[in-house]
Amino acid sequence: AMSREQSEPIALCLYFEGITCYHQNNLQIAEEKLTTMVQRFNFYHPVTFVYSAFVLALIQQRNGKTSEARKGLKDLMEYATDANDNNLVQLTQALNAELALRQGRFAEASAWAKHFHAKPFLPPYYCYMPQLTLIKSLMAQNTTGSKRKAIDILNQLNDFLASIHNNVFQIHVLALQAIHYDTMGKSPAALKKLTEALKLAEPGGFIRLFVDLGPPMRELLKRLARKNISKNYIGKILAAFREDEQRVLTGESTHLTANQPPLSSQHMEEPLTSREMEILHKLEQRQRDKEIAEQLCISPQTVKTHLKNIYGKLDVHDRIQVVSIARERGI
Repeated sequence: AMSREQSEPIALCLYFEGITCYHQNNLQIAEEKLTTMVQRFNFYHPVTFVYSAFVLALIQQRNGKTSEARKGLKDLMEYATDANDNNLVQLTQALNAELALRQGRFAEASAWAKHFHAKPFLPPYYCYMPQLTLIKSLMAQNTTGSKRKAIDILNQLNDFLASIHNNVFQIHVLALQAIHYDTMGKSPAALKKLTEALKLAEPGGFIRLFVDLGPPMRELLKRLARKNISKNYIGKILAAFREDEQRVLTGESTHLTANQPPLSSQHMEEPLTSREMEILHKLEQRQRDKEIAEQLCISPQTVKTHLKNIYGKLDVHDRIQVVSIARERGI
């Protein structure tokens, strides 16, 4: 058996290797490294164990295993409570709120956000800052007040991270600023922030960071690529988006058994086509038929036909219901 002196550095190495692979979208290797850390070295570094298990839950979420990911976070919260460590309890609650946001459970994330204070900002040494979950929750609330509060925290966080030269989290902040400005109709400012984020991100080959921000980020990246900015790098990120979408549509993940289809295909005899997925993302952004038609270079009548097919496949009757159901099923 290895001594504690031998085990601690191995545990940390596995964690950081796993996180690096996750960021670069090498998910199979990330899963192997982090699983080894969780199974063999969990008792050496409680915080490292929690972060490793959290990223494994994100990989499960990406693979369509929504309920397993949710259970993973529930187990982590119980682990922190049993350890009687208040800092660990607060961390696991924040991580649970982050997963809730990614699964479309906005009320749960919002309830957490009410009790979380953004200050003080502390230098982040691991792969997560709870302030980012707070910002995402405020943006999801989509009120004038919540959006103003979100951009205020983002601006303060950007200054703080620049002052301590933390590029990794500054990329996160710039990307969220880009999405925020875009929702406010400030497209030039949004594309400027995204250009800054990509400039910081490209040397490290960050992919997952952008993909995890979902459809609003994909639309921004496409618009930036049309301006011939960071075109090759954006191409790699968009390819990862397509790979995720394909995995949802076909359930090709090696981690999904024949007895357990991905959540997105449950209750559907026929999966959504890539065009139908595009239109579904536009609905999520509350776009009208005419806007969707113009962006996809198709006629409004064709949009209506696609909508009819989507409603039929998801067994819903209107566009509000379709977005809600799609989120619930992890689509």
